[in-house]
Amino acid sequence: RILTWDFSLTEGENAVYPHWRFDRLFRRRREERAAAPYSGGICYTMTPRLNQLCLYQAGRSFRDADADPDAVAREFFTGLFGQAGPDIADRSRLFEVVPDWGSYASVTTPRDEYHARMRELAGLLRDASPSGGLAVWPSGEELLRELLFFAELFADLSGPAPDFDALRRRYWRRVYGIYDRLPRHVDPRPAGATDRLIDFFRSWGRPGAA
Repeated sequence: RILTWDFSLTEGENAVYPHWRFDRLFRRRREERAAAPYSGGICYTMTPRLNQLCLYQAGRSFRDADADPDAVAREFFTGLFGQAGPDIADRSRLFEVVPDWGSYASVTTPRDEYHARMRELAGLLRDASPSGGLAVWPSGEELLRELLFFAELFADLSGPAPDFDALRRRYWRRVYGIYDRLPRHVDPRPAGATDRLIDFFRSWGRPGAA
């Protein structure tokens, strides 16, 4: 048996936000099954406190490569948040809007509609509580706080008049603030990934923007 490792099925290159790459994840499991003896052996995330859904989806993909990843996402969020789970799942796919290495999701929602749906997601998360009985590490409350931070951030980034400099500082403090307490690091990827995230929203909808 040949074990594989496809980093980008569940993670980007220093792209820290909730990921949604599950159609491709399950498709890869089916490709490996058809090309035995290949067997996906490693699924990776650099953000285990945040991307718990990626780990859950990866586990299910090994057990049942034919499962519907959208149904698995609704199962996860229902297990975590009860009745609010399906609505949270349906909106969480919008996090994968930023073009990034390994992300082939297509989010074509217009910017104003995207902003409205992200505000809806933030509202759902503010009203949610970890009441479904699903155990996650370190706690459902911690995961809820992380998801709410990113929902509010993406809602503000896609709003009508964002303060991009302030939003960049907000993101950096939350995700990479430790770098401010370290000697200048030789790895430029955290700053580059942060700039790509902010610049995507800064240019979204402008004439000529990719």
